[in-house]
Amino acid sequence: MSSKPKTDAQKNARLNLKEMMKDESKKGYFRSHGYSVIKVTRIDENGEMKEEFPEIEIYPLGDHPVLKLYHEKYPAPEAPKTMRLINKNTGKEFMEEGLTLDQAKNDPNYGWSMVYDKTDSDYLKAVEKRTNDISILMIMICLDMVEEFGIDKIEEFEQALKDLGFTANQLNKIASDIKALDFLPSKS
Repeated sequence: MSSKPKTDAQKNARLNLKEMMKDESKKGYFRSHGYSVIKVTRIDENGEMKEEFPEIEIYPLGDHPVLKLYHEKYPAPEAPKTMRLINKNTGKEFMEEGLTLDQAKNDPNYGWSMVYDKTDSDYLKAVEKRTNDISILMIMICLDMVEEFGIDKIEEFEQALKDLGFTANQLNKIASDIKALDFLPSKS
């Protein structure tokens, strides 16, 4: 065990939440905020590689109201559906079991069911777009850029990130740093 004194950041603080909730000045007390340091490598005018480590201000995702707003305004796509006569025991359509429509209609083991086609290409494209939009929106929130762009300018924000030259590795590093704002380090 180390006898080294703890720094201010390492000291455990005992807080009285009842009192804090009554104190207006404590609003937002637990909202984390920090910086992500990413690596950028450039070749200078002399042909030498130079590394830079810019700090980017970040915030945790949390339960941001803009996510709820997005889900309300842009609900999840629904796969096309059709009514099918399905065997209640096997889950197969009557044709797969060698029956005619009339035979299946008169058989109590069969019932009409809505079947969703989650392989439909338009549906898959819509799901992929929505998943990407939500990912970009999360980055927007964590970089505190919602006021500048918002839910109706997700593609514009994504393009702005691309125009700045962000790589997948840099964005992954930022995401990792955002997660670290609120999570305690694991004990090894």
